Amino acid sequence: LLHAGDLDTMLQAEVWQLPRGERMAAFGAQLATAYYAVAVEQEYLLDAPAYFHTYREAVRTAEDLLGPSDPLTLRFRKSLTRAARHERHLRVIAHTSPAATADNPE
Repeated sequence: LLHAGDLDTMLQAEVWQLPRGERMAAFGAQLATAYYAVAVEQEYLLDAPAYFHTYREAVRTAEDLLGPSDPLTLRFRKSLTRAARHERHLRVIAHTSPAATADNPE
């Protein structure tokens, strides 16, 4: 019976047998995906500075290790763009809400 840790070790052992370029791509995909997953959670928590930084790290990592036209790179870049639109939308709502106008009467 295999445990999750055993499977992970087996997969890593197989990855180490790949040529260097393929190995870097495999680890790069894992790292970029980890950044992306953290950014999604930060976005859910509405922590805009953190999720922008982490989405950018996901994109940068994917571009560097997978290439600018890799499907993961494109997906992460699209998510960063979507997050920027979402953040602008939240700012507009915050500035037009009754609470915001009550705090700043003009």
